[in-house]
Amino acid sequence: MDAKNRAYAFIIASGLFHKFAEFCDMTADLNPHELCINMLAMQAQQ
Repeated sequence: MDAKNRAYAFIIASGLFHKFAEFCDMTADLNPHELCINMLAMQAQQ
């Protein structure tokens, strides 16, 4: 199973689908790859 499908399974199994949908709506105009890199970089600095 690739990471994307595993992430989707985690989201659904954890009951986070509605939060995921909200996140998708809020970030629809952003580049997903760039968003992930920026989030990881911010977490690494903490």
